[in-house]
Amino acid sequence: RQTMLFHSFLREPGTLTRSRDTKGRINALIEDLGLSQVKHTRIADLTASEKQRLNVACHLLLDTDIVILDQPTKGMDIFDTFFLVEYLRQWAARGRIVILTIHPPTYEIFTMISKVALISCGRLMYYGKRREMLSYFAFIEYPCPAYKNPSDYYLDLVTKDDLSPEAMLESSQRIDTLSQTFRRKAPPLSDPGPPGMLPPKIKKANILMQIVGLWIRALIYMYPFNVINWIKLVIIAGIISVCAGTVFAGIRWKFWDPVWQREPEFEQDNVNDRVGFNYVMSVVCVWSLVLHLAADVWRCRAPVARDIQDDLYSKFAYIFTKSIYSIPGSVGIFVAYTVPAYLLAGVRFPLDDHLNYFYLYLGVMMVYLLLLRSIVLLLTYLCPSLPLAMGIMGALTLVTSLVTGFSLHQDELPPWISWLRYVSSQYWLTEPVLRGEFNTVTNFYCHANPMITDSGIIKQIGCGIPTGTKALEYYSLSPWRLAGLAGLRSADPVLVVVILGLCATAAVTVAYILIFLLLPVQAKQKKRKMQ
Repeated sequence: RQTMLFHSFLREPGTLTRSRDTKGRINALIEDLGLSQVKHTRIADLTASEKQRLNVACHLLLDTDIVILDQPTKGMDIFDTFFLVEYLRQWAARGRIVILTIHPPTYEIFTMISKVALISCGRLMYYGKRREMLSYFAFIEYPCPAYKNPSDYYLDLVTKDDLSPEAMLESSQRIDTLSQTFRRKAPPLSDPGPPGMLPPKIKKANILMQIVGLWIRALIYMYPFNVINWIKLVIIAGIISVCAGTVFAGIRWKFWDPVWQREPEFEQDNVNDRVGFNYVMSVVCVWSLVLHLAADVWRCRAPVARDIQDDLYSKFAYIFTKSIYSIPGSVGIFVAYTVPAYLLAGVRFPLDDHLNYFYLYLGVMMVYLLLLRSIVLLLTYLCPSLPLAMGIMGALTLVTSLVTGFSLHQDELPPWISWLRYVSSQYWLTEPVLRGEFNTVTNFYCHANPMITDSGIIKQIGCGIPTGTKALEYYSLSPWRLAGLAGLRSADPVLVVVILGLCATAAVTVAYILIFLLLPVQAKQKKRKMQ
């Protein structure tokens, strides 16, 4: 019922008399097409027959004089097909025309059709009244055998047989003969008479009403399933974050150890732990969210493309609506993914520097995850299959993550591949995040280093990376390379998050524009027009 309300909101009959009492017409169609028991059921939970009848109901809701349906009985059993064709026959008896394509029907359903057009290879084999079809083919020496369904027999008669070259040649010649014979014997078109009034045009919603309708569908009609799905994703993201944070617990601050907190010391191995935490959060653990997002988008891809192709709403309306209402939910999921792991890794709350870098880390991760989400959406919409989209996404992630400095040191990258770091989102994430990690550490200790004697003095071998600044230099993240981010370090963290959020919003909007500018809907429309 909500789907039909959505369709009626965006399109309505062209005459005022037909557009009145929309809810009454919706209830009548639901009752007549046998959808009363599922009128409050999700589309995904309907059977194939119920989906087809709902699709027919949405078209009949326009109450047009001519209804064109493409395979409305596809996926139905014989009983549902008989029911639907009978209903369409009664609909046509009210002074309307129903044109439909249909798979070879049974003889009982074939007798319910008034006129038949038999087409093969784009050419007309027969067009005329159904009761005259058998006599016509018998006259041209192609009679239907006894006890044979005419629709099956004549469809096989005009189908090319590619089992062998001889069969292909014979069937092609037969099709040419039938086409030329009908062209000669077809009766001339009758005089249409004086021109009459054209039927009223369908009233379509303007761009503003399309946006409002899409908002209503996303926030109201899909409730509570949209909230349930969002909560499920938040829980999944939170579990992943807690698991990752448990592995890296205390790498910044051991909040459970009051003795260590009085004299905090970090071993040199802590350098790799901090860099590894960033790598795991940005490259490894995020894949579970990526796959779940791609699966959800893939399920919505076909309905969206069909609605746009059916001119129910425009690409711009969907782009604008999707880019706005999906951001708050995505941010909530990404916060659940980012915050628990960071807090378990340790934050020293009394110090402002720790909190400032936490806010900066949160903002940078929001930008990165929203950009990653946009890339996933782009690939999922453009690729012909979900495995191909995820394969391309995996290859891009692998290549761009290798240049971040964790798997391979940046100074050891060959010249022909080092330029990839400038187009790597993980690289630009690593720069500010690692600065926040190491700027708060003044000393690293190496208590496990051996003792040596130097000029009669026994001393311990020093650390190779004694300070956080040296750690930045070791990873080739010297201060001059991050000079462009110095303003962010001194700015208000809340302002930083707002700026990064605006940048992410702009990036997501651009990605959606690319999605639907490159979405192969136009190619499908051109193909159908050519056919």
